[in-house]
Amino acid sequence: MVELPFLHTSSKTRLSEGQRARIIERAAVAAVYNPRLLPVVYAGRVLAWMAGEAFPSRRVVWFEHRPWMLRDVDRYNRICGWTTIDDLINEVSNNGKLRTTVYYKAFSTSPAGQTWAHLWGNRGSPAAGAFSGAAETALQCSDTTLGALTTSGNVSPDTKHLINATVRNNGTADPTIFVLYDLVLKYDNCTMGNTLHTLTNGVSAQRYAAAGEPGLQLMGCLTDITTLNGLSSFTYVDQNGNSSTVPSPASYNNPGIGAAPTTGSSWSSCWASDIGGGTIRSVLNLPLAAGDLGARSVTSYQYSGAGTGEFALLLGYPLAYMPCPVGDLFFTYDFVKQIPSVPRIFDGACLTFAVYAGASTHDNYFATIQTAWG
Repeated sequence: MVELPFLHTSSKTRLSEGQRARIIERAAVAAVYNPRLLPVVYAGRVLAWMAGEAFPSRRVVWFEHRPWMLRDVDRYNRICGWTTIDDLINEVSNNGKLRTTVYYKAFSTSPAGQTWAHLWGNRGSPAAGAFSGAAETALQCSDTTLGALTTSGNVSPDTKHLINATVRNNGTADPTIFVLYDLVLKYDNCTMGNTLHTLTNGVSAQRYAAAGEPGLQLMGCLTDITTLNGLSSFTYVDQNGNSSTVPSPASYNNPGIGAAPTTGSSWSSCWASDIGGGTIRSVLNLPLAAGDLGARSVTSYQYSGAGTGEFALLLGYPLAYMPCPVGDLFFTYDFVKQIPSVPRIFDGACLTFAVYAGASTHDNYFATIQTAWG
């Protein structure tokens, strides 16, 4: 795949129409599934502006001049604020549009091996986020919410992006996967039970949930001891505003792998999935109905039997997946050179981490993220 923008040569030779068409054609191949508007650079000149659509669409659009209505091109609102690497360097070096944020989370109890968990409710820096909202009621999350990892505040009309991150897990040689995500909407104190629970949606998701945007992922976080029961139903509103249902809900129970949680100190497990034959696997997100990219809100849920615990429903948008395959080592991820790269961080984003533990001996996690804007 050819990376865009692509500086081919410093030659100033005038291009024929055939040469120009071939260059744009090659750039279009590289732009498939890349929904950010980028310049096609050749011989020191911008020949066109181009953007693809998100998977599974292979459609690519291009313009001779940079279009003014950028949102019509980039439906997922990920357009980069820089036109070139030189522009990025200038904004960071000369205009000071760069910030490094340190993240640290610790546990008083270790997790079970091979489980997913959210770090929202764990002590460290930032402080533990709370699960104390009104029961089964949508709550909007932002960078001012207790527990959010803050970066540089609002930067509009600039756009802010993740450009670099480091991650480290302490206490085990087994692999870990960090997921940086934007927590947009949550429902606290959701109780187990075999009656239909209809959620209150008096507020809406503020990011990723407008018309034409990809929606959010359905995450869960155990907040109190539970008697395990499978889901019998789970309904949500998809990215286009339609009612949808999680497929095969009986295969999933709300978190139960690992130690019983104590807010601020221990492991808060995610969904558990029965994949057959009594084998239980931990999963970060509930599956979506065929064709759905994400959700705007959760409508209702029901369990097959009476339960004794509580959980939080978390709707978030994953920004970066960062494996940490060896313990006690820092791993660095560069989001400038990767394609697709420089994930957009919206004004007001409520940043936090989920993590997958390969073993049961973890006791703390460290991470840094660098954001820049322009």
